[in-house]
Amino acid sequence: MRLRLWSVGILLLGLVPSFARADNTPTLTNLTQSEADTIAKNFGNAIVFRSLEPPSANGKIWGFGLGLVFDATSAGHVNEVLRAHGNSQDISALPAGDIVGTVQLPLGIAAEIGFLPRVSIKGFSAVRTGFNAKWTFTDVFFHDRLPFNAALRMGYGKNEFKYGQTTSGVADTVEFDSKAFRTELALSPRLPLIEPYLGFGLISTSSTLKNTATASIYNFTTANSYDYSKSSFLFNLGFEFRLLVLAASAQVEWAFGETTGSAKLGLKF
Repeated sequence: MRLRLWSVGILLLGLVPSFARADNTPTLTNLTQSEADTIAKNFGNAIVFRSLEPPSANGKIWGFGLGLVFDATSAGHVNEVLRAHGNSQDISALPAGDIVGTVQLPLGIAAEIGFLPRVSIKGFSAVRTGFNAKWTFTDVFFHDRLPFNAALRMGYGKNEFKYGQTTSGVADTVEFDSKAFRTELALSPRLPLIEPYLGFGLISTSSTLKNTATASIYNFTTANSYDYSKSSFLFNLGFEFRLLVLAASAQVEWAFGETTGSAKLGLKF
């Protein structure tokens, strides 16, 4: 029950996009291929799993963590499409969020898990899962001779987001499914209390935008679904502040020509 309340809290605080209000629900119809690509790219980047974990290991051998992550990705490209189709209000950002758990293992190896059980509000529904494997290889090699931490991270995430609209006078459900893969090298100095870091790598998303009504929402195909794949370099800057078992993180990431700001609050043991 408590887990369910946490997930609803995340959704209320921002997982459902800001246009999920009764007076501002988007209607996607007659989309061109360029517009479909824009929506898939922007949403695909917005719902990538970001753990906000610094390069350092959480403990010399074992460690555990639990926290809440909130993301907000710039939505300028989606705004352009929605305005072209009659949406009168701008969307400042595309929000997302995860419950994040981490397990630190020996030899600098860690598992990072993010998830959101399926929840629904005002006809919008979302479910998310993500997993990262992180290796702080400076804990194994040259540990006593380097003034910084370095870690490799590989991750996978899967997301589903859907809502109801009317298409050609018929009740319809629009669904966006996305998968994302990321590889990253992260670096940070060894400092007490606060750990600033930077990361760079590659992110790839594979997305499907579809609807359930007989009429297609596209003007370039008669099919009811459209697949889109895209890769981008990523770069991020962030920091983690830790005091006893309390930890707070913030990060800014650039990918696909968009900016994502993230924050995390949690506990570490």
